[in-house]
Amino acid sequence: MVNAMMQEMGAEKAHRKQVEKPLHELSESPSARPGRERDASAEADMVRSAQYMRLLLESTDEGVFGLDPQGLCTYVNASGARILGYDPSALVGKRIHEIIHHTRNDGSPYPESDCPSHRAYQTGQGLRTEDELFWRRDGSSFPVEYASHPIFMGGNIVGAVVSFVDITERKQAEAERARLLAEVRRVAAELNVTLTSIADALVIYDPTGEIVRMNPAAEDMLGYTPAERKLPFAERTALLHIDTPEGKPFPVEQVPGQQALNGETVYGVVMVLHPNGKTFWVSGSAAPIRSPDGQIVGAVSIFTDITALHELQEQREDLARTVSHDLRNPLQIILGRAQIIQRVPGNEKMVLTSAEAIVTSAKRMNAMIQDLVDSVRLETRQLQPQKQPIDLRSFVQELLGRGRGMVEVERIKVRMPAHLPPVSADPDRLERILMNLLSNALKYSPPDSEVLIGVEATDRWARISVADRGVGIAPQDLPHIFERFYRAKGVRKAEGLGLGLYIARMLVEAQGGRIWAESEPGKGSTFYFTLPVA
Repeated sequence: MVNAMMQEMGAEKAHRKQVEKPLHELSESPSARPGRERDASAEADMVRSAQYMRLLLESTDEGVFGLDPQGLCTYVNASGARILGYDPSALVGKRIHEIIHHTRNDGSPYPESDCPSHRAYQTGQGLRTEDELFWRRDGSSFPVEYASHPIFMGGNIVGAVVSFVDITERKQAEAERARLLAEVRRVAAELNVTLTSIADALVIYDPTGEIVRMNPAAEDMLGYTPAERKLPFAERTALLHIDTPEGKPFPVEQVPGQQALNGETVYGVVMVLHPNGKTFWVSGSAAPIRSPDGQIVGAVSIFTDITALHELQEQREDLARTVSHDLRNPLQIILGRAQIIQRVPGNEKMVLTSAEAIVTSAKRMNAMIQDLVDSVRLETRQLQPQKQPIDLRSFVQELLGRGRGMVEVERIKVRMPAHLPPVSADPDRLERILMNLLSNALKYSPPDSEVLIGVEATDRWARISVADRGVGIAPQDLPHIFERFYRAKGVRKAEGLGLGLYIARMLVEAQGGRIWAESEPGKGSTFYFTLPVA
């Protein structure tokens, strides 16, 4: 705009030179009068135009300088003088380089030959730039947006116009915007780290129910693919196959995320998820995300995995049932037999039979109590194995010798190589492992069948096996038989607390080995465990 105005002013000045001729050069003939009248009218129009342009230049906030071809200031508007701290009259007639002291972005001064205004009136090249520094009369500096344009007339440069505007406020706003952006990025990074480190599964939805963010825990639990995240809420939720704790289908409208999208806040909704064949018991909570004006712009859901807590609750209930039933049975036998002895003290046969039943039941109860105590001590690492080299052949023979009267030793056969390396184990814990496995094998196999103890060894490990020809273990039970309080529900008769194999596993693992089983219903089972060679 400033450049266009200055060009128009230059044209006006030239035209005024043409029309201001001496009076003696004009003819007095009548035919000359209309020409003079037209010239006077054009001159008046140009004067008005010049006044209008000056008003425009004086009203703008930009600083504007007019220069002649020698670089002398012929005009400066009020804004330019004010910004630089001068009186306008004091600037006219001075060289532009004496008035405007500006510096490159790197802080170096502009030589006059490189000054943009010099380039404008010397070379005819205009320039627009910003972030340069101008210096006021008082020595202070400020950033400017700066432009210089040559003024041409008849193909010749007759001057130049220089305009600049103080962009201090804009630069301050840009700096504040950059600071706020950096702060937003920092907060976003902190939020991202926080969401990633949360152990609970966290899901953020947009207003339509599409998932816009999941933390790693949610990705692992829910298993949604990128395409599934964009599905409608109900369709995506159906992939989880959600049940109530009672095993009934969970209504989609009562899923916490859906309730939050409807504006509700919910806590502690217990659900059973079945994503991709897995099972999670979760406690779900959700809340809507609202804008400052109260509009729902999304929702956030948190799923806390309570599977372990649920299993613990089930185990506690199993323990309560076991204690109330399995421990009560031998206690009832003890009480009943003791009452018989009290009623018929003179019947030696009856007393002997009752005494044997009392002893057997007391031993059975003592074994179950010992299992309970040992399971707790193993889980709290109070039972630390005292390992030493053990010769398996002599150890097993001594064990069977001591076991007469407690187990049917005559049914147990031993098959070991002639030369076995000693194993590194705790003898008391090894005895408990073998007695648990042998008792199980004898209990769940026909009375006339054999139970075989076998050993194989390598340079590092000895593998001990206990095989029976009993009823076997159902395939669905086999992965769980070493779990605490687990008792197979197949053809095997459930006896005891369900801790024998669990304790055997804990004792084997405490000594650096592992334990497993192979079985086929109707054909028998083989239990294996390994121990390191001493």
